[in-house]
Amino acid sequence: MPPGSTRLVVEHELAAARAFAVQRGLLLDWLPEALQLRATFRQPATDEPFYLLGEFANYRAHPPGWEFWDAEWATRRAPNAYPKSNGGPYGSVFHTNRIVCAHFNRFAYATESALHPDWVDLAQWITVAPGTVRAITVGDMLAVFHRDIQCSSGRM
Repeated sequence: MPPGSTRLVVEHELAAARAFAVQRGLLLDWLPEALQLRATFRQPATDEPFYLLGEFANYRAHPPGWEFWDAEWATRRAPNAYPKSNGGPYGSVFHTNRIVCAHFNRFAYATESALHPDWVDLAQWITVAPGTVRAITVGDMLAVFHRDIQCSSGRM
């Protein structure tokens, strides 16, 4: 999909994502030329901010890539950039390996990491395995992150 098309698709989905963000007190910053979305979440028990970057190159054909960054958006995957999971009532997409474990994160696939060697086809990201979290729009994905940050306890 040409970058301009990807941009239009993401921007279309951002309308609903922004409404969700306003309701939940999230800050979103869309960088259209880079096809990146910066989202700032707050962990309720500590009021600490968490900075999540979504990279949307080839979006819809492939899932975005999601990673937590430091406050300056300069360092990715730093251990203290990730929420510490308490598991929550539904499990969590946050694990100690500092890779968001979800079908909607391209960095969890075998092509990008060793996290899930059984996840090999990025184009199959919308067809998830039973018992895993399903999120197929930007708003859905942000809702999963918000849910799991709400159930987290500080930083890794």
